[in-house]
Amino acid sequence: SIEINTTGDIYAATQGNGGDGQVYQYDGGGGTSWTAISAFNDNNSAVNVVVVNSNGIYAGTATGKVHKYDGSGT
Repeated sequence: SIEINTTGDIYAATQGNGGDGQVYQYDGGGGTSWTAISAFNDNNSAVNVVVVNSNGIYAGTATGKVHKYDGSGT
């Protein structure tokens, strides 16, 4: 899943390394640099969807859980 917020920041959700889902933010600058801003230890569950709105960044996992990004990288 890929999401773009109103300021143009790009986020992508993945299965991650070893199956733990991750959400990445594109670092910009015209390169290919992405930063993992969050990883979920959710029974080796992929992140199926990422949603960005004025209230925050949310990720839905394959186990049916929804996580809200708290801004601290977890």
